[in-house]
Amino acid sequence: MSGYDKSEPKASIISLYIILVIIGLLLTVFICWFSYKSFLTNETINKYTNTLTMERLELKSYEQAYLNTWSKTNENGKIQVPKNKAKELVLKQYKTKQ
Repeated sequence: MSGYDKSEPKASIISLYIILVIIGLLLTVFICWFSYKSFLTNETINKYTNTLTMERLELKSYEQAYLNTWSKTNENGKIQVPKNKAKELVLKQYKTKQ
């Protein structure tokens, strides 16, 4: 019966293959981690996120200015009251009803 090998596989070759696969996986993880870290520190990404942060700060300052000013809202004579003053008026009205 010839045509196939009846010998045992060599353990050293299998061990070497397993070690090479583990080293390959570790290298892949390291390369992915390094690429991810370099992507996060890329200047264009920082510029983009800083731009978003500046836009948020500008929006927040606009909202604060809007909420803290007096203004006439429409032709019916309604007036916008600053939020702190509105809180005081609501509390005062609530206390007088009790």
